[in-house]
Amino acid sequence: MPYLPYKSLIEIYQSLIFLSFFYNKNQLYLKVKTHTQHEFMIRKFQATDMFSTIRIASETLTEQYSPNLFNYFYETFPELFLVSEKHHKIIGFITGIQLTEEIARIVMLSILPSYQRQNIATELLNELILTLKEKKIKQISLEVKTDNKKAILFYKKHGFTIIDTIEKFYQNGENAFMMKRTLQPY
Repeated sequence: MPYLPYKSLIEIYQSLIFLSFFYNKNQLYLKVKTHTQHEFMIRKFQATDMFSTIRIASETLTEQYSPNLFNYFYETFPELFLVSEKHHKIIGFITGIQLTEEIARIVMLSILPSYQRQNIATELLNELILTLKEKKIKQISLEVKTDNKKAILFYKKHGFTIIDTIEKFYQNGENAFMMKRTLQPY
């Protein structure tokens, strides 16, 4: 068996390492990502995360959402509500709903500004997509403000396409693009 030189092991550690653990009893999926300076964990939302996720949403999203809505997502679609945590602090989250047997919708994806551009949103989206594939979901949709260029580019980069414009979708009267992505089975 060939051995890797010491320098290569250091390089491997400093690049990108994924560790995955499964706890089958309650389907808790834990993912730790180490990327030179960034380390975070993705896990299922827990009731104790409620205030943190509401705070992140109020700081980063222009729409104001009721705590009851977060509770609804947690109780109705717990497997589609994921958080990202760093040093025991919630730094981002994604939540979705299942509309039909084959269609789901991403409702919110939000990362604290100081943690953006560190692939956290990508990892949250990828984990949600894995969960949706396990549930045999074939299509995901979402809405994004028509002037939110960063979010539109992010979703396009991840395979979403704009399929429609919804006039006055948001509370303040702004328009939204509806975007969708077809999922390929495993």
